[in-house]
Amino acid sequence: MAEQADQASQGPAFACRWLGFFLFWIMLGRVSALDLGAGAVICALAAGASLSLLPPGTARAKPAALLAFATRFARRSVIAGWDVGRRAFQTKVPLQPGFLTFATRCPRGLALQSFCAVTALQPGTLPLGETDGGLLLHCLDTDSPVRDDLDRDEAAFRAVIGDGVRDG
Repeated sequence: MAEQADQASQGPAFACRWLGFFLFWIMLGRVSALDLGAGAVICALAAGASLSLLPPGTARAKPAALLAFATRFARRSVIAGWDVGRRAFQTKVPLQPGFLTFATRCPRGLALQSFCAVTALQPGTLPLGETDGGLLLHCLDTDSPVRDDLDRDEAAFRAVIGDGVRDG
């Protein structure tokens, strides 16, 4: 009986994961009929593998928080990318590279690793690992408001995942 309930909960998780993988496949530019068919099969295999590696959790994402986080992430990526590009063409580069320890409130484990992955995608910051005080990051410009930006990023990220890790 418990096995049937477990399989029933995996149906929506499988569909959600398959859709996420398939949308990523399409973003890679694969849009011919043959590519879409192959992508559908490959994404089904990936979704099945992900369910065995990371079973569905009980927490659920909040769609409004996810949209707000994605919007913030996209906006910050464009602004930071523009800033890095602008600095690349300057003869005197105004940078103060260095290390920063960020006291995170993300729970250890998958939630913290996910936050690190998101932070690594933002130009100008690179998480190096955990310390007793939090996350150790390398920053291109420690004079910029990196800590304030990370606080807001973490708040938006935690609004999406709640107290733990969601399925998806």
